[in-house]
Amino acid sequence: MFLLLSLSGNALAQDEPSGPVRDQAQNRNLPVEIVVTPTMRLGDLRKLVERAQDNLFARFNALNDDDDYNINCFRYATTGTHIRVRICVPKFLELAKAENASEAMFSMATDPYGSPYLLSNRELESEKSREYEVLEDKMEQFAEENQQFRNAAENLIILQREYLARKGRL
Repeated sequence: MFLLLSLSGNALAQDEPSGPVRDQAQNRNLPVEIVVTPTMRLGDLRKLVERAQDNLFARFNALNDDDDYNINCFRYATTGTHIRVRICVPKFLELAKAENASEAMFSMATDPYGSPYLLSNRELESEKSREYEVLEDKMEQFAEENQQFRNAAENLIILQREYLARKGRL
């Protein structure tokens, strides 16, 4: 206890600057600046990323004149789990998934002994590679031409990097 008191006494004795530091402080008469960096919970940061995605894709959809390239975000639970995940996909991919499911159902109705073949997400995305190139070109064009879109994209990138860094995946 004595050690603690003597240490705090020394710290208190050093509150008043001396020498050149004291002279500079008196000349400026500036208050001491304390910078506090708050820490955000990971869940709150994830929500900010989602809002930034919504903002970016809303701006993209407003600028885009072809609705097949509009991007929509939604939550869904994959088969076999109750854990819902959020995904953002262009409309052309949603349409391709729906068409693939319809074709599989039609093949089941016409050939009950045959096995329907549903393409995986990766296969569908591969089939739509040309559309993804067009989507990327549109995004680059809007980023060059529209300051608000560029700012929204930059904000999303910063938040995503922070989120991944906090999760330990960057």
